[in-house]
Amino acid sequence: MSRSSATVNSSRSAELLLEKARAKLKLGQHRLAQGYVTRAFDLNPFLEGPEYPIRAFAGKLKVMRGQVEEGLADLNFACKTAPDQAYLFAWRGETLRRLGRADEAKRDIVKALKLDPKHAVAWV
Repeated sequence: MSRSSATVNSSRSAELLLEKARAKLKLGQHRLAQGYVTRAFDLNPFLEGPEYPIRAFAGKLKVMRGQVEEGLADLNFACKTAPDQAYLFAWRGETLRRLGRADEAKRDIVKALKLDPKHAVAWV
């Protein structure tokens, strides 16, 4: 198998794992969803799905499971790699709010609204 076909196969496998993670997340099965995201990340750490860069998805799951500091690290990475995505700053802002870091949270929420004034998550 050539190197490029191996890359395509690992990307496709990672995409399938992300789909499984989304399904588990919808069912409220956060631990299983995080397992699928972790395996997808191991296959391709730079994979981007139709909705989330993989690190952002992993970060959001960690925050939902109470691993707020770990989730914040993933969201920081995602915000650096995709600085034009309002939802990333909204998610990070909410995480910072949970940590009691109000000034930083406000900064991210304001940035999310500047990037996309209609972004519903930032208004909540």
